[in-house]
Amino acid sequence: MLDLLDDYLARERESDFVWGEGNGDCILFLIGWGKLIKGVDFGVSWRGLYHSKEEARALLERRGGLIAHMVEYLGAPRMGSPAVRGDVGILQTRDWTFGMIFDGHSWAMRDHPKGVRHLRIGVDCVWSMGFGG
Repeated sequence: MLDLLDDYLARERESDFVWGEGNGDCILFLIGWGKLIKGVDFGVSWRGLYHSKEEARALLERRGGLIAHMVEYLGAPRMGSPAVRGDVGILQTRDWTFGMIFDGHSWAMRDHPKGVRHLRIGVDCVWSMGFGG
């Protein structure tokens, strides 16, 4: 039986990776899930403003980074407890910041050129979405 998270991930698996459009990149993938759960689209201030990794990086830098945006959107990240199904997380690497959704077993993120990739890794910050599905 599919629930809201399963349905979201299934739809996104069929979608192309597109910088700055829809839920097409790792930033908007995370924000799109938040819109379903919270009912507020915090992607309005992101969609259509960048069309490449370089433009996304410049926008993130001007806005203080994805973590700062998520703190504004969802409050302080949860510290000291493991992620639960439906939570969102951010992994920062030397080269990029990735937004991901925890499916209960692994972290789902947008994949290029199409779909969703699942990784069993640790993330830097986790926010509870109150999904509990």
